[in-house]
Amino acid sequence: MLQFAVIAESESTKEEEVYFDGQTTAKLPRAMSMVNVSVRVLDVNDNAPVIVVGPASNRSGGDETGRFDVCADARPGDRLIRVAARDSDSGPNAQLHFALLEDVTASSSSSSSSYFAVSADDGWIVALRDLGELPVGQAFPVTVVMSDGGRPRLSASASFLLTVSDDACLATAALESHRRRAVASLATSAVAAVSIVVIILLLIVVLIAVVVIIRSVTFILPLLINVVQGRGTVMNR
Repeated sequence: MLQFAVIAESESTKEEEVYFDGQTTAKLPRAMSMVNVSVRVLDVNDNAPVIVVGPASNRSGGDETGRFDVCADARPGDRLIRVAARDSDSGPNAQLHFALLEDVTASSSSSSSSYFAVSADDGWIVALRDLGELPVGQAFPVTVVMSDGGRPRLSASASFLLTVSDDACLATAALESHRRRAVASLATSAVAAVSIVVIILLLIVVLIAVVVIIRSVTFILPLLINVVQGRGTVMNR
């Protein structure tokens, strides 16, 4: 009977060359062989998501909250804030899914889920309704739950307050202005690059035309000279 064992020191060892040295437990004469195999260490879902950008973490179920202002002029579909997280696992175990936890204590018309939603893939919180219909200063408790794709799923949560504010509109307007300037600058650069390419192509076309004309002249000119010389000879006769 042959017995083998492989021990991986850590999950960071994704693939390793291992030599197996097996011996039979039978009596003499003993047989021994060696084989070189490639061992791939699979990831185990043992790391919960961790928030790296955005509201405060609330993994233990406490009441730690953060406060974030959102623009009072936000329209349906406008992005407000982003909850970013990471997972130290790999593959499907590190794929994150975001969801908004329902506020069961609030009425359906005033609950956070009536005015806000979260993108399941990237964690952006967006407006579902026109926030202009709300009074400035109104706050909504929001909890975002992040879960990974492992089995069993591991999760973390972020709890915070979204407060309708006019000041946030100034920051949003500044960001939008910066974005528009960046887009305009990119467009200007693209136009300049296209113009340079067009000029280079025109120069190439002109150069080709000059070469063709020179070759045509060098070909036709001797023929014209011969024709003129031939006519002169005939006239002399």
